[in-house]
Amino acid sequence: MTVRQLIFVAESPFSRRDEERFGIRTLLERGLDVRVWDASSVYLARMDALQEELPVSVNPRVIQTRDELAESANELTSSTTAMLLSGVFGSRISHRGTAFECFANTKAKLATIAAGQLAQPLRDPGISWPRSFAGTMKTKTARYSGALLSTVEQMVRRSRRLDWVWVGTTSLSIRPRLIGSQTRVRHVHALDYDRFIEQRGQPALVRAPYLALIHALGPSHPDRKLFGIHGTASSEEYLDELRRVLRRIERISDLPVVVAAHPRTRRGVLEEALAGHQVIFDASANVVQHAERVFAVNYSTAINFAVLAMRPITLLRSPILQDSPLHGEEIRLVEKLLDCQVLNVGNMTFGRPVGIVNESAYRKYIHRYVKEPGSPEQSFWQVVASDVLSN
Repeated sequence: MTVRQLIFVAESPFSRRDEERFGIRTLLERGLDVRVWDASSVYLARMDALQEELPVSVNPRVIQTRDELAESANELTSSTTAMLLSGVFGSRISHRGTAFECFANTKAKLATIAAGQLAQPLRDPGISWPRSFAGTMKTKTARYSGALLSTVEQMVRRSRRLDWVWVGTTSLSIRPRLIGSQTRVRHVHALDYDRFIEQRGQPALVRAPYLALIHALGPSHPDRKLFGIHGTASSEEYLDELRRVLRRIERISDLPVVVAAHPRTRRGVLEEALAGHQVIFDASANVVQHAERVFAVNYSTAINFAVLAMRPITLLRSPILQDSPLHGEEIRLVEKLLDCQVLNVGNMTFGRPVGIVNESAYRKYIHRYVKEPGSPEQSFWQVVASDVLSN
């Protein structure tokens, strides 16, 4: 009996967090031969800022060059599924220079996932209207052109497409030229939904009434260095502002604020920076769903936990906490989508949380960005494993 192989092709160093969010242990338990190819040396510089805890259940193979990646891909057989986490997202039309191009001639099945959808502002306020409009039109043109090329190419010649796509609620983040008529697109749910279900009904980690803060790394986020993203505030300014805000929230509400740490936070660093506040790691779903009220300083998929649990959400507005015009625009977008409260940190007044939310807005958000009605109730990676094993 042939053992099905599943290879993750990653463009950044594969960490223990990746091991968890990509369901490696679940896939191994289902009998798949799971491997990881780390192609970060090819597509992104290997930076010290990204050296996180290594995975324990797989030993990533480091790919040094594009030629090595292409040669390795061409050696794969039809019993292998290559899960491409690079070169398949965005609206670009050409395959040239991408990981997908390296796999164009492989016998392996090609797949990807897109399971962390967020609503997108219509424009970045930090960019002029003409430039923003030109960028939007370029993206739309590339998307429509890609979809058209996909259709035409399948009519006149056989061009490689993705065989499998597993998504939360939409495949719009995937390059349209890579999805053809034979591509099987499976709508499952956002990955956060699995974490929420795992914790639903579990006892609260914090017994007394409390408020929760969904922590964001802000200027300290390693992706900022990786992708050259710059904001207007330093890490020190960001933490100073956050400390002031948390102290004020506790004074006004007479409730403690428990911090649900960002998954890429280094242990020991945040506890020292936010001394006096309880910081909990690797349990955001539990912390958020049992809170009286949930505070957030930016728009991330962790807000899904509050939406699924129907918890009141308060967004904290500050030119330091949202250290770019785009982040400020995202806060306004979430306020509109969820009909939730936004507080300017310089003029913060609110009463004791009463637990009132716009349930209709929350449900609409869930169906659009978290889980579509009628989608599978199995965990995301159980669905992936079943599909891979059945083909």
